[in-house]
Amino acid sequence: MPEPPVVVAALAALAVGIAGVAVYRLHRLRRALIAERAASRIAGAMQARDYDAFRARVNELLLERAVLTEAERILDDELATYDLEGGQQ
Repeated sequence: MPEPPVVVAALAALAVGIAGVAVYRLHRLRRALIAERAASRIAGAMQARDYDAFRARVNELLLERAVLTEAERILDDELATYDLEGGQQ
């Protein structure tokens, strides 16, 4: 039968080993959480950037549309005063 100090030492070594594994797993979990938070911040920043680019492009298109609408109105006004039979009215 093993002597009590040997049993105590073995149990202590086992406890230290289990605590070491637990600390290592906690460390890995903490690092995974940090990486996940970083990925979330990056995704949020990319979404904001993409939304700003989308909004800028939509504003460009709306401006182009306004210019084309105004040009069409001017052309319609000029064509309304033009006599199709041969010149200005």
